[in-house]
Amino acid sequence: MSDTNGYMALKRRSFLAGGSAFAAVGWAGGRAAVVSDPLPEYYCSYVAGLAKKIRTLKNTPGVADGFFFTDPHVNANKRFSGRLIAELIRLTGLNKVFCGGDIPSAFGTKDDLDAEMAQYNQFWSAPIQQAGGMLFNAKGNHDFTIRTSRTSTDGWTYSSQAAGTST
Repeated sequence: MSDTNGYMALKRRSFLAGGSAFAAVGWAGGRAAVVSDPLPEYYCSYVAGLAKKIRTLKNTPGVADGFFFTDPHVNANKRFSGRLIAELIRLTGLNKVFCGGDIPSAFGTKDDLDAEMAQYNQFWSAPIQQAGGMLFNAKGNHDFTIRTSRTSTDGWTYSSQAAGTST
């Protein structure tokens, strides 16, 4: 599927192509933030100021017309990035979002990987798409290949086709 600018858009279903395993895996521990939860107050003025700068620059030739993030490493952060980008989409009208990859942690089991991909859907994909964003995912060096520990040579690897990066 391509948008009007010729970018290749991978639907979440295509990107994960691993199927229902990702959708069926829930987040263990703690209350997951709901997409509609308001952002913490300490983000509000920052995001508003950033949106103002983006609106000023967005019609300048040579300035990017979307957002880019990389290395969300789902379990290693507070999971606000998707909601922050969603708010910027609403405030600026820009709707292209590019993820450079490295979604899951580098170490864990297949179940860990599946759980982190489900969390990526909940905390990044869903808020961005609900705000009208088009999310374009790239495969990073940690995506879909993780070792069970830092010292282990054992691990789990999804194929490029399952990761949605080849035809």
